[in-house]
Amino acid sequence: MYNPSSFKETDLNVLFEFIKKYNFGILFSQHSNSPWATHLPFMIDTNRGEKGTLIAHFAKAISTG
Repeated sequence: MYNPSSFKETDLNVLFEFIKKYNFGILFSQHSNSPWATHLPFMIDTNRGEKGTLIAHFAKAISTG
């Protein structure tokens, strides 16, 4: 996606604080040849990886019948 330089944020501390404050995201995937969007809460581990690591939990439905 094109991101004009005037809107580009490169300060990791600013980005980390934004993610902590607005920690709800959308995971895009595909199911049966159709796009799906799953809303998930995210956390950021600022100490893992060069630019931090996003952490989320995505539950899988299990059929019991």
